[in-house]
Amino acid sequence: MLARLRALLATARIANVPSVISNVLTGMLLAIFFDVQSPDWDQQTLWPIIAACCLYVAGNFLNDWFDAGWDQQHRPERAIPSGLFPRDLYLCIAIVLVITGGTMSWWVSKTVFFTYCIILCLVIAYTLLHKRHAFSIWIMGACRAGLYVLGLGAMSAGFRVVYQFISNWQNWQGIALAGMLLVPLLGMLSYIAGISLLARYESRPLQGSNVKLIASLLLLFPLMTHTCMWCVSLAFNQSSGSYVILLGALPFACWTLFAILRKAPVPCKVSRLLAGIALVDSVFWWCGGIAFLSLLDASLFWFLSIPLLAFLLALLLQKIAPAT
Repeated sequence: MLARLRALLATARIANVPSVISNVLTGMLLAIFFDVQSPDWDQQTLWPIIAACCLYVAGNFLNDWFDAGWDQQHRPERAIPSGLFPRDLYLCIAIVLVITGGTMSWWVSKTVFFTYCIILCLVIAYTLLHKRHAFSIWIMGACRAGLYVLGLGAMSAGFRVVYQFISNWQNWQGIALAGMLLVPLLGMLSYIAGISLLARYESRPLQGSNVKLIASLLLLFPLMTHTCMWCVSLAFNQSSGSYVILLGALPFACWTLFAILRKAPVPCKVSRLLAGIALVDSVFWWCGGIAFLSLLDASLFWFLSIPLLAFLLALLLQKIAPAT
């Protein structure tokens, strides 16, 4: 019984769920910072988070169902090849989770449901292509970046804020602010693509330095994209000092460099970097959050610790079930 439970948790990649929650909340903050309102823990907030978690876990079950033949040769310890569960059960679980998440996203809004469906299409595309085409790393990155969009759309002001900024194309400041909302998507896409690139070498030796160099550049790209709010605050002579960028970027930079440079098997590197997804969010939360916190509510300072807690929880859950 314990072996079966552990196998289910491993299939669900339960250790990565905290970062899914952090991603959706980050998308919500993209809108909150410009709508000047505090987040309420209501259905508008909770349902998209639960829907995203359902979709993420469903994608993992779907992936293992589709890869059963490949796992039989390369990952025989997984649940389906080892005979712990029948293959069709995984497909049924994935379908139930997809329907559950889709229903919750529909309850929030049609915008959230549409975004949910787009991410689902990306998940299916990745499942079908990831073993055959190297460019699938970008599809995986788009899946995670889509969680930012899901969170953004969940806020009533989310897409409206972006539309208002870009509708007046002659206002360069509005265009710049709209870009600032979307730039973090590129950072998350890049980081996940870097992890996926390394993960392709889980079952084979990592030969040469080109792959490691390219992956490292992709993994560190969020240092540019997720500090955009801080950079803009300096441009407009806001009160946030230079220490803000250190608070936001140091944990992510140190952990990512540690994961990249420390000699370890590729699966170990990938697991560490997966836990670091929440630290990518923390760069934006701290560099943007501290600069604009006074616009929300000073009592929400504890809120900025959520990505760090998600990171620690991910590391703890990796002790229970592997992240890959």
